[in-house]
Amino acid sequence: MKQSLTFNNQSPPLPPKRSSGEWDLPVPTFKHAFCKARDEAKLPHIGFHGFRHLFVSKLVMAIVDYMTIAQWAGQQDGGALIGKVYGHLNDAHKVASAQRLTVFERPANVTDLPKQAAG
Repeated sequence: MKQSLTFNNQSPPLPPKRSSGEWDLPVPTFKHAFCKARDEAKLPHIGFHGFRHLFVSKLVMAIVDYMTIAQWAGQQDGGALIGKVYGHLNDAHKVASAQRLTVFERPANVTDLPKQAAG
């Protein structure tokens, strides 16, 4: 399916690629290419937001820290929104964070309290 596309002045066109012996028409942005592929696949309900949500969810479940995810997602809040929206996805994140608190060595001058006899 070949058609001409109008380019906007804000983004340069992607270079054409050769596939199946024919030249693909260039598209102005990745979004245009995505929408064209989505429409040809007859999947109109698939959109960028779904992939963004999937990507962030996978990162949270892989125990990537929220601040890093927020930076990759272009958020300025240091991960607060990521934690609020996606924090329920993986309790292992909470466990791993708690285990990081045990990196401190026990001081030599600390002793256990004696156990009290059951009375």
